Amino acid sequence: GEKNAELWGYLQEKNWNRLSIQEKITVIQGLVDFESDVLGIPTVPVTAAMIGTATLGAYDNESNQMWINTEHLAKSSVHEVINTVCHEIHHSYVDYLVSTLDWDNPAMNCAYFAELRELMHSQENYKSAWSYGFDAYENQPLEVAAREYSEKETAIIMAYIEGYG
Repeated sequence: GEKNAELWGYLQEKNWNRLSIQEKITVIQGLVDFESDVLGIPTVPVTAAMIGTATLGAYDNESNQMWINTEHLAKSSVHEVINTVCHEIHHSYVDYLVSTLDWDNPAMNCAYFAELRELMHSQENYKSAWSYGFDAYENQPLEVAAREYSEKETAIIMAYIEGYG
């Protein structure tokens, strides 16, 4: 409990705005660790990087790392940054499930896993905005699921932050 109370304190707008980029990354790593616990997956390392003007965050399933745009960390509200982190952690979550589960098990063909099969297919046939255009990128199942998760989870985390202090 105490560890999270400290995290929620740092994520209050007035405190967040006083942090350096490196301090913000440390706080974001704490948030990624928290979210990974919520989802029951191994945590991933987070780095600040210049990843293109239109990209707020990125998860790389080759290296299992998350990047947050340095400009985004410097200029965006806490809410927007948390939303980005939750979006990217959902990509990590799907990747963990897709790469860890035994897809040769016939049970994986059950209706219960239909959404995960769709997300796996979407991940394998990923459409970058750069190559396919923004609409194709936005509307692919993997991105729709990540947006839905991040909106819901960001609201929960914002309530924790507001409840702190």
